[in-house]
Amino acid sequence: MVDQNIFQERPFSSMLRALGNNIAVPEKNLYAIKKIINKPEVQDKLSLGNGRFLFAPEAENYTTNTGLEEPLVSMYYLEHDADLTGGVIEEANATIGGQGTSAVGQPIVLLDMNSDGARTWSRITGANIGRRIAIVLDKKVHMAPSIRTKITDGGTLIEGFANMDEAKDIAIVLRAGALPAPVKIIEERIVGPSLGADSVKKGTILSFLV
Repeated sequence: MVDQNIFQERPFSSMLRALGNNIAVPEKNLYAIKKIINKPEVQDKLSLGNGRFLFAPEAENYTTNTGLEEPLVSMYYLEHDADLTGGVIEEANATIGGQGTSAVGQPIVLLDMNSDGARTWSRITGANIGRRIAIVLDKKVHMAPSIRTKITDGGTLIEGFANMDEAKDIAIVLRAGALPAPVKIIEERIVGPSLGADSVKKGTILSFLV
């Protein structure tokens, strides 16, 4: 449990951790961070910038500078309104990257969209190269790849998974996703898994890093 006096004793930033270029919250501080974020005055400021904070679905263990493991929950600042919803997704399948991709022999997810989604996706990716896209389901950020190039036909390859189980999990989220799972632009630039145009359709792979 977090000491309730933490709000008086420690500033907001002291309860966060740098995680590479990302920001994360120690699991023990998550309740306190959410309590601060949900204060009316904080929500008012966030609404002025059309943004909001969301978190990863669960904590992951990371080794601290002291050599100890600490469970951390990744934290993201997103534009409030979704740029795209999962209803445009026709297929999302986990597989192994083949020849001609940048992920030969590695787990990937191949994603296809309907024509309306492909047009919107082309506009979004073309206008936001270098920024991150958050894949959001049930107000949790399941992945946040970087846009490396414009994707014109909706055929997309997501790479950078630790293993096939992780790729399958994202494919399930995206398929669950013929539901309205919103896709949001993240303001910060950060590197991590990756997302690009489906090489089978485009002849090139556009990497996303999360």
